[in-house]
Amino acid sequence: MTWLKDNKPIEEKSSKFQFIMDGSKKFKFEISNCRSTDVGQYVAKAEGKTAEAVAAFALNVLSVDT
Repeated sequence: MTWLKDNKPIEEKSSKFQFIMDGSKKFKFEISNCRSTDVGQYVAKAEGKTAEAVAAFALNVLSVDT
């Protein structure tokens, strides 16, 4: 499984991002303390011996008025 932000690999050892494998076919991606710097295009790419699957999403961050 490969995770990308804006077409650049995300460091899986980062304390900012958490990658959780839930079973053999489910994966979770969590961002701690999400900020405007986390805005971007994210891609999850799974590669097998005979096939590849890709899921993508865009993240926008809005500020909350207090």
